[in-house]
Amino acid sequence: SPPQSYETYVHRSGRTGRANTKGVSVLFYTAKQRWYVKNIERNAQIKFKRVGPPSTKSLIKASIGKLEKKLESVSDEVVPLFSDEAKRLLEEMDTVDILARALAVISGHTRKLASRSILTSSKGFITVYVKGKQSIRSMTYVWNIIRRHIFDQPDDKVRAMKLTKDRYGAVFEVPSKYEKQVLAAAEKAGPYVEIS
Repeated sequence: SPPQSYETYVHRSGRTGRANTKGVSVLFYTAKQRWYVKNIERNAQIKFKRVGPPSTKSLIKASIGKLEKKLESVSDEVVPLFSDEAKRLLEEMDTVDILARALAVISGHTRKLASRSILTSSKGFITVYVKGKQSIRSMTYVWNIIRRHIFDQPDDKVRAMKLTKDRYGAVFEVPSKYEKQVLAAAEKAGPYVEIS
């Protein structure tokens, strides 16, 4: 967690690069601690590069990349032990489907992946992006788009709403059980609504 005083942060992060060497300092913080991070940036006259948590898809892609090297390390003498069973499976199932299932088993992802909001990483939520035709002056405009295009009564469904930096859009999250409803609304609303 970030220290409350920027001097403490500068002292701690200074340990990453000593004796004229370069270093990288990584700072983890929660939404409630964002003020401390902004305070450090302002007082230490630095700008952090913000990186969100990795998505499930990117984690799976990374584990598959490591798998390729492991496949290459399998001894040619071992492969024939599995060939007959592999041929039988290929005759019974679609080639891409069987390989995808094998990769899922190997990577440990055999159950339906829980959705996560890219906004707060909350499990069981999706992130929705609403685009305005003009600069958004108040959240009322966004609530009206939501009521017009997505939910008649959004108060118990929408949370963590924030305007984008350019103020031409807003992001918020809704429970993933409404994903189909939001996707259908996004198709009808055209350029107003996108889902992540």
